Amino acid sequence: MTICIAACVQMNSQDNFAVNIRAAEQGVREAKAQGAQFITLPENVFFMQAPGKGGHPSPEGGIIRLGALAHELGVWILIGSVQVSSSQEKFFNRSLLINDTGVIAAQYDK
Repeated sequence: MTICIAACVQMNSQDNFAVNIRAAEQGVREAKAQGAQFITLPENVFFMQAPGKGGHPSPEGGIIRLGALAHELGVWILIGSVQVSSSQEKFFNRSLLINDTGVIAAQYDK
């Protein structure tokens, strides 16, 4: 039987994209150091702000960084959600699963 060690990284994402990315990376590194092979991150991991305060930054940079980290560490990362704009200039949540080679293996639009 194969055993997979999973970890949940708890965060308190704020309206500072760079700080949130660093916190997510640190949490993933700590989980890997404790033996995790599958690491989950919360919804709105990259950015959280009160409604009506403006737009959200593109999650692309964070996704790329976490993909590189997944590849570096050889772990799978589930990004709980990121905000993605639709063609009608509305936002929706997208959950992403990044495999251990850093590639998006699956995504789900909520």
